[in-house]
Amino acid sequence: MKKRVYPKFRTRMRYLVLYDSISMLDRLFSSLNGCIAYLDLNYRFIQVNHAYARLTGCTVDELIGRSIFDVFPQSRTRFEPIFREVVQTRSPHIGWRTSFELVAQDPSAETFWDFGVQVLSNIQGRPAGLLLIASDITQRYKAELELQESRALFEHLFESDPDANILVDENGKILSINRQAESDFGYEPGELVGQPVEILLPEHFAEIHVQYRREYMRNPQLRPMGVGKELLGRRKNGEEFPVDVKLSPLMIAQGFRILVVVRDITYRKQIEAELAEVQHHLIQGIEAERLRLAQDLHDGPMQDLYGVIYQIESIENEMGGRTVQTELSNTRKTLNQVIDVLREICAELRPTTLVHFGLETAILSHAERFQSLHPELVVHLDLMQDGKLLSEPVRLALFRIYQHLLSNVVRHARAQNVWIRLSLGPEEVVLDVADDGTGFNAPESMVKLAREGHLGLVGATERAEAIGGKVEIEASPGSGARIRTIIPYAKAAADGG
Repeated sequence: MKKRVYPKFRTRMRYLVLYDSISMLDRLFSSLNGCIAYLDLNYRFIQVNHAYARLTGCTVDELIGRSIFDVFPQSRTRFEPIFREVVQTRSPHIGWRTSFELVAQDPSAETFWDFGVQVLSNIQGRPAGLLLIASDITQRYKAELELQESRALFEHLFESDPDANILVDENGKILSINRQAESDFGYEPGELVGQPVEILLPEHFAEIHVQYRREYMRNPQLRPMGVGKELLGRRKNGEEFPVDVKLSPLMIAQGFRILVVVRDITYRKQIEAELAEVQHHLIQGIEAERLRLAQDLHDGPMQDLYGVIYQIESIENEMGGRTVQTELSNTRKTLNQVIDVLREICAELRPTTLVHFGLETAILSHAERFQSLHPELVVHLDLMQDGKLLSEPVRLALFRIYQHLLSNVVRHARAQNVWIRLSLGPEEVVLDVADDGTGFNAPESMVKLAREGHLGLVGATERAEAIGGKVEIEASPGSGARIRTIIPYAKAAADGG
């Protein structure tokens, strides 16, 4: 048996469904975060949602029936032509990132909006009103502006940096490169983008650099590359040149990026080489002057003094008076003492044993004379025989360093013992001078060393560096000092001098 439905009941059900639908649409309309307003053709509010009402500073009921230009009078000149055009053409108007004052409670605040205006038609197809939808994008827009400014600043710094800047990804692929880098490495604009960074390295180093790069990615940090090593870059034509490299990791949404800053130090290396050459010539000039002075003293005043002694001996033999003989004898002794002093000066200026017999013999000879002059200081020697294994410049430099350090011990250390050790190994020559004196604070730099008055150490360091070596200082107050001069054997050998 069919269930009978009465017409009045059906009509009521339709109204209930329609009412529920309208009610649901109204709730949805009111709860949307975007600002929505429905205007009639006279631009009066027919309906607004709560978000729109909040930004005007009014309630929904206070807005209904009022013209939008009564609420925002300053916007009439700008928006009335837009509304009129939308009605006439029935084409929507879309405004992106538009700046205008739409917040009634803070009219001085500049806001940015995405908004749209479109016409709504009735069932006959004629315009019935305007739908205005607006979204406040102020924070997003300002964030985008800040991002654009930061990007523009980065690009400006990246491009204008006088050093070569190279941006690579975690796989070592070049993403960007500035004009300085293209100039330094000899590439055309854009030619390096997409290439592996190893293209900029010497071929013999490129393969191992891949492993170094992977190790760096395990702990990326701001640091110089290849500390203590001589780094080289490779130009497009294959030419290699000295560089300093700094690595700086950047984390972005796409992953790690590494900013590689490369500085061409060719000019700096040239200056360093020229300074080293000047220093080398200066030391050679000083030694040549010492040799000339020693020869002049020996060939001039000392010979004259010897002649005077022979004359005194002749006169002494001829004269019988004991008083005169005694005076002449004393005069002869004084002259001999002067000759001994001059001979000592000549030996200090240019020890002949160093030239003919080697460094070990020269130190032994000097230490014997030194010990007789300074009996309060016990000199302990442990010297390997070098003969002429070392080149003459190295022998001379090490001997001068030995003299400087021994003189320092006498002047400053107040030591009782000094130990001097010379060793020749397969890789290096080491001159070790240690004492049990007062000691001092080991300096951090040669400048500080000079400021503190340790000029002997400064001179020793300069001499060691001039022949490709280095000086290591171990010292502390009250514990003596130990100075080690280390010369690579490849630079110290006689055939390599």
